[in-house]
Parts: sequence; structure tokens; C-alpha cells
Amino acid sequence: MDSGRLRALTIERFKSIYDKTRVEFGQLTIFLGRNNSGKSTISQVLLLLKQTLELARVETVLNIDGYVSAINLRELISGWPETPEDVDGPFFSIEWSSHVDIDKALDISGWPDLPTLMDKASLPWLAESRGTSVELYCKLDLQYCELNGKIALNRLALTSSLNSDFDDSSSVCARVEIDRGEDGRYQCHWDGVPYKKIEVDMHHFIPSISIDRRNIGPRNRQRSLANAFNVLFSQPLDSLESMLKGFSYLSSTRGLPLSIYSPNSSGGEDIGMSGEFAAQLLYTHKEEPVHYFFPDFDDVNVPFAPKEKSLAVAINEVLEGLGIDTPLSIHEIEKVGFRLMFGKATFSHVGRGLTYLLPIVQLGLFSDPMRFKHGADVLVSAQNRLCAFEEPESHLHPKVQGRLATWFVSLARANRQVIVETHSDHMVRRLRKLLAQAKPGSDIEKWLSANIRIVSVNQVDGKTSIESGLIKKDGSVEVWPTDFMDAAVNAEQEIYYAALDKEEEASQATDLRVEHMDKDEPDAIN
Repeated sequence: MDSGRLRALTIERFKSIYDKTRVEFGQLTIFLGRNNSGKSTISQVLLLLKQTLELARVETVLNIDGYVSAINLRELISGWPETPEDVDGPFFSIEWSSHVDIDKALDISGWPDLPTLMDKASLPWLAESRGTSVELYCKLDLQYCELNGKIALNRLALTSSLNSDFDDSSSVCARVEIDRGEDGRYQCHWDGVPYKKIEVDMHHFIPSISIDRRNIGPRNRQRSLANAFNVLFSQPLDSLESMLKGFSYLSSTRGLPLSIYSPNSSGGEDIGMSGEFAAQLLYTHKEEPVHYFFPDFDDVNVPFAPKEKSLAVAINEVLEGLGIDTPLSIHEIEKVGFRLMFGKATFSHVGRGLTYLLPIVQLGLFSDPMRFKHGADVLVSAQNRLCAFEEPESHLHPKVQGRLATWFVSLARANRQVIVETHSDHMVRRLRKLLAQAKPGSDIEKWLSANIRIVSVNQVDGKTSIESGLIKKDGSVEVWPTDFMDAAVNAEQEIYYAALDKEEEASQATDLRVEHMDKDEPDAIN
């Protein structure tokens, strides 16, 4: 199944994002901004939706007890409304793309009459798409509210389009609105028209529709619309659910490493938000294959080499490429557990930089959508995996920070969609340098200029604003956050001018008076 690609996220009335704000994502997206500007707010929306889908109770439309926790919905609403009345909550809109197997969609609907479906649902392109996979662009709008002290999903809307412009009516296939009635039941509107015989079921915030076909003929419009929903939305919604449930987020915090780990304390397939399960995950899957591109860290024009290696071997190769020349190994202690060793030192006796770096490298490799499959080709896979890193530069040497940016590029080219929240000017300079040094017209130049998105996050009077843009081919950036990288430039200027002032003061303090002695001038020396 295609796991979909996140294209944009629109947020309103959520924490510091008061006004409707759209954030575009590339294959590699870099969030820049001051502390407490709202960078993490975007990832928190994805985490909220992830933790909701992971909850066993499918009737829960928004779970606020998990990676992101709140006492109630009002704690997450911008401005913390204190009115006792019911209030509108956050608005989220997710845009993503997904490849749809047309024959599979028609099979789910019982192979309906194609001309009837094309006519009743206005899908003229369907006939020529038989036997193919079509990329559809979808959008899911979610309007939450608080009713009688409880969280409710008041309204949701779905849009399907043949291109990414949802305002282009010629390419939009359908707009479906689903409203919550006073009785808690949902009513479906297709292109603005209500259809009472179409029933709506909710799996958290993911809708599905059905219709009682016993009393509805095969040429009935409502029956055709139910079949069209299977074509336009069923597979994309499955892809969205897969993308959100598979979303991995690594925060900038780390626990203290242990001297000995127990294999039985594994966190399953999750590395943990603080990397707390990294050691157990490595131990469990050390021999399993992962797929990745290995870059030349010194020359962007050298083609990235596709690799398939065991997780343990791949981690050491990447660490060495980043500048860590001490190998990582696993030392088993019979009937006790295992140790992680860097050279001859245990994990608890190495620098903090290594304990921070290992989960970053490991998550990037483990986010391989084709992991544990021998012979899988990362070049042709339609799979995609979403992962995010908060301040990955923490405790790292500037040179390693720069090389880490190259590693994120290689991950993004190998079917990982990477999100990075950072304060590191070294990482941003490296990305700019890669584009500036890429050969004109080369594949790598085209990829870098089209797939890296820089998002500037600013906050004024407690309200977050967001701008986004690309890195140009000359290495310049379309958008730039306030004060970012200015500090280093300004400091160099201040040092330079202060040194000039110091030289001038020293020159003025030098006594240049000439004393004449009352005696004969010395003879000239020829």
C-alpha cells in the first residue's frame, strides 16, 4: 500500500497559531525560528492525530492524552477561552498525495457499471485509468469544538483532485462535507447536495461511507457516489492513516544511558520520543536489512550510492561518514542483558554527543519504508515514511552538524519525508552550500532546489506567523527568520571593528616625540 506524502498542513486556533496558517512541506523541511516561536506546534498537530489513531477506542475523535497532553481541549485552543459556553476548537487541514489502484477500488465496489459511474459521479477520466495507478491529491478538513465539556468533531470535509490546486474546478473530482447533527449522527453532502441514504461511519476522524444497496438500483446517483468514494477516498484515507500512525518524532531530550540493557524492555517498533528504546531496537533488529543512500560528504556531485546492509553495519557506516571514527558494537552478557560499546567504552562512559547522535542515525535508517525486506529497491519504491527531528544538532561539533544536513538529504532521497526543527546555522549553511556547489542542470541540483523547503517561524505578541520558501540554485534562501544566522555575522563584524579600534587606540597611545641631544650630529654612514 502506498503510504502517501504529506504536502501541507493548515492550522487555526491551536496554541500560538491563532489565524488560519498554511505550512507547505517538501521531502526535506527545515523549521527555523527563535525559542518559543511555535516551531514544535506544527509537529504537535501530527502527534495529536497519530496518538488519536493509535487509541483502541475508535469513537475518540481527538485524543489529548499521549505524546501531546492537555487537561482539556481549551488548554490547546489559542488564547485559552474562559467562557462557560461551548466553543470552537482547533481547525486542522491535511493535504497529501496518494497513488490509487483503480482496479482495486472498482473491485471493492463490486465492479459497478463504468459508464454509469463516470456519468453519475462526474469522473470522465476513469475509463482510460483502468489497469493503472493514478496519483490523487486529497485534503481532509477537521473542525473540532467543545460541546458540554467534551471534545467533538463538528465538521469535516474531503476534497479529491487530479492536481495539487484545490481551487482548480476543472481538476477537482469531488468535494464531500460531513456535518455532525445535534443527535451526534453525521450527514453527508456531496458537492453541496445532501444525501440521506448515504451512511457515514467514523474511525476516530477517518470517515467511511456505506449505502444499503438492497433498495437502491444500480443506476441510482447515491449508489454511484458511494462507489465513487471508494475510488477517490478509500485508498488515500488508508494511506493517510498509515502515514500518521507510522510518523516518528525524536525530541531533543535524552535519558541517561545505561551500563546494561535488558532485551525484554523493548519498546516494540518505536524508538521512543527521547530515543529511550534505541538500544533495544538495535539489539532486536541488528541483523535485519535497511535501505538507504550513502552520500559523499565532501562532494555533492558524486552520485549517492544505494545500500542494503544490516542495521548494525549501516549505523557504523553512517557514524563514520559523519566523522565518528569509533565503532559501535553490542556486547552480550549471558542471562543478564547486553551492553552498547563505543570502542572499549560502554555507552554510559562516552560523550553526550554520541548518546544524542546514535538515535538520530538509527531513526533515519529505521524509517526505511522497505526495512527488513531483502532486495528491496529504494529507487523504485512508492512507499514513503514520515519522520521528524527536534534540534538534532544538540551536543554535536559544528562539523558533524554540517554533515548531518547531508545525511538528512540522503534520507529524503531514499523515501523518507524528513522534518527538522533546528537552530543550527551550520546545517542551513551546508544545505545552501550543497545547492551552490551542485553542477548546473544536474539531477542533484534539480532535486535539491525542488524538494528542500525552509520554513521561517516567528512570533509577535504571542501569535505565530509562518513563511516558507525554497533554496535557490545559487544557495540563497527565499525566506529568512528574524535574527537567524545574523548573530554569527554580527559577531564577526563586531570583532573586526573592535580590533581596529584597539589598534587605533594603541597607535594613539604610542609616544612619537623626538628628543635632540646637545652634542654633534653623528657622521653620515656611506
